[in-house]
Amino acid sequence: MSQTNNKAIAFGLIFLGVAAAMVYFLFGSKKAAAATPKTTVPPGNKKTTVAQKIAIAYERGLATLTDAEVKNYATWIDRIAQILALSRIERKSNYGQPTEEALHNADELNKLSNDNLRAVTNYWKAVRGNNLHQALDMFTDESGRLIELTSRMDELGLRK
Repeated sequence: MSQTNNKAIAFGLIFLGVAAAMVYFLFGSKKAAAATPKTTVPPGNKKTTVAQKIAIAYERGLATLTDAEVKNYATWIDRIAQILALSRIERKSNYGQPTEEALHNADELNKLSNDNLRAVTNYWKAVRGNNLHQALDMFTDESGRLIELTSRMDELGLRK
């Protein structure tokens, strides 16, 4: 075979590979996502594992956020709770004072759609437990930015 034939064969194989990859990503990935089984709690089993809780919370409302974004926003809830807890200890008071970081995190969480906020809080509850009301309670917020987030969570029934 000549050099020209080898190049033509190589380019043809590369073109077929690219075309096959495009077809797979356009059509095959949707079928693979649809074929993944949903993780639910069996009706006879009252105790759920942490993995099952996370999977259920994830399925209930991922909406448009990716898994990494949901986890990132959930860490922001953690950080707000941590700032409030540290403030209570430092001030030796029952009421925490949010810092600018906590208020910024609250603003960003408040910008999320209802479904996305529900997904983030469900994920947080699944990982940390069902104590979101205790984590985001007993604080003084003169700006009202953190109060706005917690009242929105209350309206959606997320802080129960």
